[in-house]
Amino acid sequence: MEFIISKRKKQTTNMMMPVSLFLVTLGLSLILIDHTSVCFVLPILLVALSSGYLYVFIYLVALAMTLLFVENSMMTQYISLTGLIVFYLLSYFHFFKTKYMPLVLTAITAIFLYVFHYTWIQIGVISSVTLMNSYLYLQLVPIIMHNKADVYTPDRLMIISIIVLTMMTSLMPLNVAYMMILIRFYLLITIYYLTIQTIVPAIFYVSILLILMSLQMQNDVLALILPLSFYLLYQPKNKYIFTGYYLLSHIILPFFITYQYQYYTLIIVISAGLFVLTPQFKNRKIIVSDDYHDMTKQNRLMSKADSFAALFQQLTDVFMDNTKNSYLSQYIGYVYEDVCSHCSSCEYCFYSKDGVSRLGKLLSKGMKEEFKQEDLDYIQKYCVDPINYQETIKRYRRSYENMMKVENANRHMRKDLFKEFSMISHVFSDFSKTIQRLPQQLEKSLIEHLKAYQFDIVYLKKHQIDQSTYTLEIGLRDVKKSVIEEELIPILENFLNHSLEVLSIYDHPHYLGYTSIVLKHQLLFHIQYGYQQFSLDQNDCGDSYCSFHHDQHFYMVLSDGMGQGLQAAKESRLALEIFTKLIKNGIELKDTLRSLNSLLKIKNQGDMYTTLDLCDFDLVSAKLKMIKYGAFESYVMRDHKIETIKACSLPMGMASKLKMMSYEMKLCPHDIIILVSDGVGNEFIDILERNKEEIALLHPSEAATLLMSEVLTLHHLDDMSIIVLKVEKNN
Repeated sequence: MEFIISKRKKQTTNMMMPVSLFLVTLGLSLILIDHTSVCFVLPILLVALSSGYLYVFIYLVALAMTLLFVENSMMTQYISLTGLIVFYLLSYFHFFKTKYMPLVLTAITAIFLYVFHYTWIQIGVISSVTLMNSYLYLQLVPIIMHNKADVYTPDRLMIISIIVLTMMTSLMPLNVAYMMILIRFYLLITIYYLTIQTIVPAIFYVSILLILMSLQMQNDVLALILPLSFYLLYQPKNKYIFTGYYLLSHIILPFFITYQYQYYTLIIVISAGLFVLTPQFKNRKIIVSDDYHDMTKQNRLMSKADSFAALFQQLTDVFMDNTKNSYLSQYIGYVYEDVCSHCSSCEYCFYSKDGVSRLGKLLSKGMKEEFKQEDLDYIQKYCVDPINYQETIKRYRRSYENMMKVENANRHMRKDLFKEFSMISHVFSDFSKTIQRLPQQLEKSLIEHLKAYQFDIVYLKKHQIDQSTYTLEIGLRDVKKSVIEEELIPILENFLNHSLEVLSIYDHPHYLGYTSIVLKHQLLFHIQYGYQQFSLDQNDCGDSYCSFHHDQHFYMVLSDGMGQGLQAAKESRLALEIFTKLIKNGIELKDTLRSLNSLLKIKNQGDMYTTLDLCDFDLVSAKLKMIKYGAFESYVMRDHKIETIKACSLPMGMASKLKMMSYEMKLCPHDIIILVSDGVGNEFIDILERNKEEIALLHPSEAATLLMSEVLTLHHLDDMSIIVLKVEKNN
């Protein structure tokens, strides 16, 4: 594997992130618990260390400015400088693991708190908050490093909300009412646009923080939590109903707290008014996780698969419903009406106390088979009109036998259709189950897979460039370049089942412990092709072909409908349309061919069949799989040598079960594959031998034209198709 380390392109620095870090550091330094802000400010140091020298410098500048207006900030300065020295020394001597940064910083903090004569309870509380904030804030590093919309996940938005709410608590020494108005206003906005489920952790965090800062805030915390919890039950989508719901939810407060009407009315009404006056986005968009989007798409796909399965199962049930044969009694009734109903002996033959007489029972026997001599003698002796009796039964027996022949044919057809529909229903049911087993999200499944190998993944995102090319951008901690090359990339390639190229890797020293790599999956080969067709009736050619890409595969399919003209063309086109749709919807190749065969068998019912000549080319590994059903022989040319590929399989739609015969081979650049229909005749191999040197030099479309002109000189009276494919390596 070629390992490429590229230099970072010069870009205009986006100052939004540095300025945000500067303001956050200043804002958090104003929040004091036991006369210190270390538990809020120090975790920002870890973010700065992981983001680069620029952010470390901005952090130190902001920290220096706090000396001007924050008392007792020297301890924060000392711990920050000590932490910087310790972390860079650990990194220099390779004793450093990013996941242990919060623990190291918390330990340094605890030591300084002890030196500054804090009690053990104070040390425990401040150290715990420092450790928790450190782990939370470190999750924001990808936002600074990548600054793309896809890094703003619900978890990170929740952490940003925690920081914003924490900064708002700095207003407590100035005015509690103003602080609560801003907190409520911010929570209303975030709940409305992010949903209550996303913001609940932030609400509880700020509630605990307010109580830690002052025990007198208990009533304010309850007044905040209780009304907002109503949004867990119902969250209106209309902004004005949302606001009204917020106001009404406060009617429960007098039952739980000492309610100060003037104070609480002020903060409730003003916060609601600010929210109403805030401009609303044109289209309100609830920000949800990628998992939700992927699950929605997955559920839709599952629903389609289930509907297919249900449809075929319904058809199966129809063909399983074998109603009892009522034709015999129907035809006996015809004879009774024509001969017996008006006979003077009808009462004796059918309605006597002894039941139906032998003459009545002979009606059923005569409808099934010829009368024996003893039966004829009995009829002649006891029937009032024996000749009419026998002739009428004989006439209706012929109609009954014809009806039973049709019924038997239908019964066999129902059995066959039952088998075909059962198989197709089984395929789609399996497909639905397969969808349920799919990972909800490629990024999520990759992260979980890599974490199983002890890789500390911070950020992973797939960027689709086109149908066959994408890049993987990965941010991870505490990994060497040699580990990336020798372990990480092989694990990824094995998981994804294709090769990856390393476009870039950044692990500069100023990104403390953080490495960013960009990997690219690109098809290594492409297929050039050309085709020529000849139609005997000059209108519709009975041969059809299609080519398409799916994932990293290129498919070329040639189908020859039996016969010529429009009907043959319809059959071959139908086969290709079904094949293409099933493959593109994720059905495996084997199941696709089984389903296609069953559908054609159901449709044709023995009238017409369709050949299938399939090339499945892997554009990464250069492996070719050829599958032939009733198709004419194909050819592979390499270095002017021709290999003939033949198959003895039946056409599609002829039998219920077709054995899948595949031929696999590894191709090289400039190899040529030639697919033809049977109209070209058995002399085609001789034409190839005569022109193989010229074909190797021509473009596939020119080669197809040359071969067709040679074949037409033989005057074959059939539709003909020639497809020439050539393997080429991408630059």
